[in-house]
Amino acid sequence: MQIRIRRSSGVPVKDQIRAQFELAMLSGDLPRGSRLPPIRALARKLKVHANTISAAYRALSASGHVVVRSGSGVFVEPRPRRTAFQPTVAARLRAAVEEAVATGLSREDVLDAVARFADRQTPEGILVVDPSAEMAAVYASEIKEALGAAVRVATLDELDQNPHLAAGLVVAVLPYHVGRVEGVASLGRLVVFTLSVPTPEALVPEGVSSGMVLVVSESPLFLSFARVTLKSLLPDDFEIQTSTLENERLWRRFLAASDVILADAVSAPRLARAGARPLTRLRLLSEDSMSRLRDALQSQNA
Repeated sequence: MQIRIRRSSGVPVKDQIRAQFELAMLSGDLPRGSRLPPIRALARKLKVHANTISAAYRALSASGHVVVRSGSGVFVEPRPRRTAFQPTVAARLRAAVEEAVATGLSREDVLDAVARFADRQTPEGILVVDPSAEMAAVYASEIKEALGAAVRVATLDELDQNPHLAAGLVVAVLPYHVGRVEGVASLGRLVVFTLSVPTPEALVPEGVSSGMVLVVSESPLFLSFARVTLKSLLPDDFEIQTSTLENERLWRRFLAASDVILADAVSAPRLARAGARPLTRLRLLSEDSMSRLRDALQSQNA
């Protein structure tokens, strides 16, 4: 992958590096288990101090996106983390079988029943899982609009506490959260979705080479990430202004003065009703991800 540094953007270089690695993970360009470039080699390539690369890697490690293996390097989180549900599965299954046998059912009856229950049925909808409820809502809005499916959302913590939220549903999760949901995938169907990384040409209308960019989102986390990313992607002639959808007074104040208006799937309809022009809807999920989610909804197989 190529890292681009804009030294005049006002965003610390370490944050630009961290954000671009996160984008690569989200888009699937850096899959689980991938090794990040050695610190000194990347520092030489980007012409920055090795401490800057080290700080970016520490931030990625602190957020759980990468793991550091002493003497081996830094890797995109490769190890599935067990959920609270897994240790209880065997105990519950044993108790159910013992109860069934105690009622007089034969071994063959029990096995036949288990086989019937294990048969996958057509999923009833999709469960989008993310650490942030707001980001999950953004992804869910895109999926519902594209597929017309019933879509629910849950945070990773909520799914840990209540694994049965996944029952009968397609579980949709980003690549570096797979380990948190693998333990409940047997209750639904796991689809790992990735995000598409927009190009400057896709964000900025033709003929616009400078001016104000207004970004509105349901999620403060998304806005923070978008600000760093746009500072790296767009020329210095663009000024980036962000606002949560909730802060209507702020984003309305900037509407008329903005040369580029970007909004997520949740925010776009409301900005359109407010007369936002020109408005570019940020579609985050890749086309391949939408295709896999559609196939999972229609499939009768495990």
